[in-house]
Amino acid sequence: VVNGYTKPSARFDEFLNILRPILLQHDKNPNIIVREHNQLGDFIFATDMQLPPGADSFDQKAGLRMFDTLDFVFVDGDEELLPWMEDASQLFALIRLAFQTGKCMFTTIQGTQTLCFINALGGEKLDVVNGRGGRLEEIRRSDVSDPMLRELFDSVDEDGGGDLDKEELVTVVKLLYSRRGLSRSKKQVEAEVELILEEFDDGDGTIDFDEFRAMVELMPAFKKGGVSNSLENRHFIEIVTGDVYKFRAAKHEFVPYKNTGLRRKMPRGRSPNAPVSSFLGDVLVQKKINYNSHFAFETVVGRCFKAYTELAWDVHMEEQPSGNGLSILAESDKGVMVLESGNAVGVRFFVQRRCPESVQILEAFVKSKFQKMTAGGNLDMSAQVRYNPNPDPDPHPGGI
Repeated sequence: VVNGYTKPSARFDEFLNILRPILLQHDKNPNIIVREHNQLGDFIFATDMQLPPGADSFDQKAGLRMFDTLDFVFVDGDEELLPWMEDASQLFALIRLAFQTGKCMFTTIQGTQTLCFINALGGEKLDVVNGRGGRLEEIRRSDVSDPMLRELFDSVDEDGGGDLDKEELVTVVKLLYSRRGLSRSKKQVEAEVELILEEFDDGDGTIDFDEFRAMVELMPAFKKGGVSNSLENRHFIEIVTGDVYKFRAAKHEFVPYKNTGLRRKMPRGRSPNAPVSSFLGDVLVQKKINYNSHFAFETVVGRCFKAYTELAWDVHMEEQPSGNGLSILAESDKGVMVLESGNAVGVRFFVQRRCPESVQILEAFVKSKFQKMTAGGNLDMSAQVRYNPNPDPDPHPGGI
């Protein structure tokens, strides 16, 4: 059970207090593991995530093995923790692993938003430069200086004067090649530095940061070596459409790449330049007629029910890939409210006793999945099989 809130929250406490007795109805001694969203390292593995210091492939395999011991994953949280934020990286990896293996998973607002984000991007982990996102005109005004270049330049500029002499320039060029995974001898680097000073030095025998940046972008030796602006491997999120942009240094432009499946709420009928909006309060959720008899609504009486939510982002299904497996079970005038993907059910409201139908949906989810597990074994694919061709035997020892 993951706490997806960034601050202490009575809502998570209530969710946990609602969930515990539901689990006890089906298992007299459930092993309920409660974690913060940034304390999941021993349950996750991802080839695109940096290993903690001292970790190795054995630790990765251990993470897969631990993940396989889970029968359910529950995620409760609000929108404060956006899926692409660095602080959300472990939770992103857990939800992605659950999504890819078909783990039984129930999520509220944060997890459901992350589920849609993962689906829209095909599971790709973004390295986002512009925080919580911005409008396109803000993206185009971004500082496109290579952050790695500034870091290297400053690390060598020991006196802080803002200029590098020949000796310092040799050091920083060697570091630059090393960071790019390229090999150059000291003699090769010294020869390149001579060319750099000939072309970019303005006569004082030193190179400032602007000259250093220009040399990296223009010098044939660097281009041939594959040295480019590190921003080209990072991402910018546009909030009105949810589009992802990448920077292309050669033309100094931002180009569309993918879409997050999410976009900021906008006042109806207003132009894209209007201020963004948000909503908090009760909504009337309506079941889709073709899902009226879905197991999630087993004890929900009638077509409509009340739920409480806080939303600043919309899930937009038109940017989800075709045949994506996401099914919208219920909506409101604020957008998608309940969706399903495989063994996962996500809601975009809080589970609260004051809104009994929200509790009933959680109860129905646990009941349905637990019955299927006890009748036919595990419903998900082993993560060890998914990521490791030589898994440990019996990857599902059982237990909640």
